Amino acid sequence: MSEGGGNHGTCFAAWPVSGVEAGGAVAAQGDGGTMVTGTRTQRGMTVVEVMVGLGLMALAVMGLNSLAVSAIRNNLSARLVDNATLLAQQKIEQIKRNGYAAAVPGTTVESNLDAAGNPGGGYRRTTTIAAGALGTTRNVTVTIGYTDNGMRQVSFMTELAQ
Repeated sequence: MSEGGGNHGTCFAAWPVSGVEAGGAVAAQGDGGTMVTGTRTQRGMTVVEVMVGLGLMALAVMGLNSLAVSAIRNNLSARLVDNATLLAQQKIEQIKRNGYAAAVPGTTVESNLDAAGNPGGGYRRTTTIAAGALGTTRNVTVTIGYTDNGMRQVSFMTELAQ
């Protein structure tokens, strides 16, 4: 203990002293910002580092590719469902416009419709009109069938009153 009451120990510096690093090699700043350690100069990257970087980039691109394919497929499926819904809505609105008297019970099938309801597409529209629970009502069911990785269909039902 010293007179000041403090504990004085030995202090070691962690920085190079007189240009000598911990391993005893001389460190100096080289041209172009490269670090010169001993006699070896490090510039650029090794072939292994480049290959690892390219491999990681390839994995990222493959992941993005599968994501893009999935997004395109889901977009197509959503468009097909949207078109089928539009076809069903068109038919229900037509039946409502024509009124209760024109809604004769029975089933009609329209095949090969496009998204606008014209011939020449891949949609099939089945319309079924049946007597409702009350004597003054009719149940109207419109089913649209289409192909999207197998046969799919959407169905809508409404009730028409006299």
